[in-house]
Amino acid sequence: MHLEVDPILPQLQMPPRRLSVPIKDRVKKELDLLCKQGIIEPVIAPIPWVSALVVVNKPNGDLRICIDPKHRIL
Repeated sequence: MHLEVDPILPQLQMPPRRLSVPIKDRVKKELDLLCKQGIIEPVIAPIPWVSALVVVNKPNGDLRICIDPKHRIL
């Protein structure tokens, strides 16, 4: 996927959101699975745009992992 970004917009690197302790291992396992399936890939070098990770429980008990691209002042 290629995203077109307006070059006049300021680049943002959002800080990571805190995860509750009980779901940290589940999130790690889900992210590892997504990497293995080729859906996502780890970023090694610094990049100009970073969105915050959002994790919610699905009704069936699984995790839904998304990003929140909106800039929020914490």
